[in-house]
Amino acid sequence: MKKKVTGVSIGALLVLAAIPWGVGHLVEHVLCERVERLAAGADAMLRTRLVRYERGWLTSKAVHRVELANATAFEIHHVADHLPRVGEGWARVRSVPLLSADARALADHYFGSSAPMTADTVVGFDGSLSVSLRSPAFAKALTDEPDVRFTWGGAQGSLHVDSRGSARMLFEVPGLAMHGQGVVATFADLRVDGDWRSTADAWSGRTSISVSAIGLSSPEGGARLRRLEAAFEREDLGKTIALSCRVRVGEGTSLDAGAEDGFRDGAIDIHLDRLGKEALRTYLERMARLPAALPESEQTRVNARMALALLADLLEGAPRLRIERARLTTPNGSFAASGVLAIDPVHAGAGDRDLLSRLRLDARVEVSARLLEGWMARDTYRGVSAALLERSGEVDEQFARDLTERFVRERIEVWTSAGILAADRDRYRVQIDLARGHLRVNGVPSDALLPGRSADPGPAPGDIGTTRFVPPRRPSAPVSGQIASVP
Repeated sequence: MKKKVTGVSIGALLVLAAIPWGVGHLVEHVLCERVERLAAGADAMLRTRLVRYERGWLTSKAVHRVELANATAFEIHHVADHLPRVGEGWARVRSVPLLSADARALADHYFGSSAPMTADTVVGFDGSLSVSLRSPAFAKALTDEPDVRFTWGGAQGSLHVDSRGSARMLFEVPGLAMHGQGVVATFADLRVDGDWRSTADAWSGRTSISVSAIGLSSPEGGARLRRLEAAFEREDLGKTIALSCRVRVGEGTSLDAGAEDGFRDGAIDIHLDRLGKEALRTYLERMARLPAALPESEQTRVNARMALALLADLLEGAPRLRIERARLTTPNGSFAASGVLAIDPVHAGAGDRDLLSRLRLDARVEVSARLLEGWMARDTYRGVSAALLERSGEVDEQFARDLTERFVRERIEVWTSAGILAADRDRYRVQIDLARGHLRVNGVPSDALLPGRSADPGPAPGDIGTTRFVPPRRPSAPVSGQIASVP
């Protein structure tokens, strides 16, 4: 009986001793296959390769090489602890990027002896990966601008990858700022949220980015944006890919004294689909194989040639661009737009069709009269002021405003009578339709737009100072009743 108990005890000890060795095999499987599979779904934008794996009994060491599509590469060193923890998982892996000498010197300046970013990974009992990311905070002068101070509020995040390949990420930066030379730039509460699904050769998912405030001020002026949100989505549809982007800005204000510029409730929704996945993959793979030491002129030429080849391949798949919503509201009125730009596919037996005949466009724009006139007045005023300054060496503010108002009013009258603008009470509308090579604006064919007119629409701002310049009479009331004030 005593020998039997002793044998069982020895067997139990051997099993316990073998557990770390088996966990080492599990960690190697995760690092070699799961991580590389997660990166493989990025259409060759990101490649990972296991350079070295040294498995021990209680710990293991590994090195991964990460290569990006722009030929940037770096290594990540892992140290794995094989001891299972109750309620946690099989193993814990600590990962630290290995930087080049130049990058290491830069990191040492800002982060000191701390690593710029560390990742602690737990291999769960269900085969999942739970990663905690951390970057320490600092406040240091820039290496190349000693009188500019850069403040990094640190960062922390998490990444969870389940056994099926789905990933969920949250990354937060409390804030960052730059101060110096009279310029202050700030970001507050940056948050990145991702949710992705990956297979052996494809991935779909959504990435959201939000910032509570962005500010920029300088001696020349400044601006502030509040409540920024952007969402990027990618959907793999087999042979094609669909992309979408949604951006929201709660408020934008100018910090200039007395400025009336600003907006609220800015939004734009863009969708791009029918993109050939094989064409994108081929392009990114070729980019990844480009030599890293190409001369700048050769690099530009190669990039341009590859981009044209990609565009040609994508056009064969008849992509479609949809702007479902673009809007903003300002103190001078609102702007809204929507539209679809599509390329008809080339059907077999239909003969060669040029690109223009394959284009289809259906777009609509609405803008408040006062807002349109204000936008035009700002650009026109600059030209008027420059012309007056060149002509007489000084600018009479009231005279410049009178000229600006006249030019804007006359241009809008020409566009309205030609059919380019359709007046609708206090707004202007533009509807553009393009099909089979025929363009219509507000129902008017393109060959009938802006026909020959006997009336002279008046001098452009650049004509001031020529022999045909005639000082204008006092302008009548503008189209909308009040053109927005100009700087």
